[in-house]
Amino acid sequence: MHYTGVSRVIPPKPQSGQSARDDTDLLLRASRRALFIVLLMIFALGGTVLGRALWPDSVLATWPVWVPWLLPVLVVVAGVVGRLLTGGRAWDPKSVEVKQIQQDEFRRMNLLRAQRAALIVILVLQIPLGLLFAYLPAMRAVMAMGTTTITLGMTVLIALFLFFDRDF
Repeated sequence: MHYTGVSRVIPPKPQSGQSARDDTDLLLRASRRALFIVLLMIFALGGTVLGRALWPDSVLATWPVWVPWLLPVLVVVAGVVGRLLTGGRAWDPKSVEVKQIQQDEFRRMNLLRAQRAALIVILVLQIPLGLLFAYLPAMRAVMAMGTTTITLGMTVLIALFLFFDRDF
């Protein structure tokens, strides 16, 4: 073998600021995806408990009895999918990227806006929900009211936070 004089071009390494920014963006997107998965799980669980209160003998209410292993399996699958989407990176609370995400003022402001809106939605809907569930027996009405309140509150909070915190 002889030397031809052609040198191999080595791509420049990213600067430490660029690499940290990419890692932060990756974790931020993973956080949003995880919140969306949590939103879907809240819908499923809230719908199941509400189905249990309104229609105790329906398939929606009895699926946990017939397939009790399904929920843990879905949680594990969601965790694995979330981990794969982040390229195997774990959410380490001590890492610089996670601290940047947690201390971001824009994100904190969006969370406060979403919390405020969720509280208003819950307070406004209490009387209509009470009137809607008034025809049920007392225990089922309380269960339906509580389930609806919690499910709506968490759903509105997460959905609005994802909406306010989106990239343009």
